Amino acid sequence: MPPLRERNEDVIFLVETFLEQQASARGLEPPKLDESAKKAIRGCSWPGNVRQLLNLAVRLVVEKPGELVTDSDIGVESSASGEGEQLLNQNYDEAKQTLIEEFTVKYFSRLLEDHEGNIAAAAREAGIQRSYLYRLIKRYDIPAGR
Repeated sequence: MPPLRERNEDVIFLVETFLEQQASARGLEPPKLDESAKKAIRGCSWPGNVRQLLNLAVRLVVEKPGELVTDSDIGVESSASGEGEQLLNQNYDEAKQTLIEEFTVKYFSRLLEDHEGNIAAAAREAGIQRSYLYRLIKRYDIPAGR
C-alpha cells in the first residue's frame, strides 16, 4: 500500500472516518473540517502515515468536539509561528515533553469535566488505572472538579 502522501485523495476520507470513530468512542460529537482544514491536511506529507492521522483525529475530538476545525487547529502548517517557533528552539526531548504535557492536561481536563469530576469513570474511559490518573492529576495540577 502506498504512503498517504501518494494517496492525497484518501486523506480527508480517512481523517473524517477517524473523527467519527474517536468521537463515538468517547460519546462526543465529531468536529467538522472546514475547507482550510482540509487544505492543510492535504498539504501535509504525513511522515507518520496513518498513525499520525489517527493521532490528529484523537486530538481534534478531545480539543474541539462538535466544533468547526480550521487550518490553525490542524497544526501542520502553523508550526513555524508562535508557540511552534518556541518548540523549535528547544531540543527534541524538551519539545516532545512540552507537547505531551500540554496534551495530557487538555485531555484529562476535558475528560474529568465530561464525567463531572468522577475520576473512576474518567480513568475507565481513558483505559488507564484510577491510581495512574490520580498521579497525573497531581503531577500536572489538573483540576479534578468536585
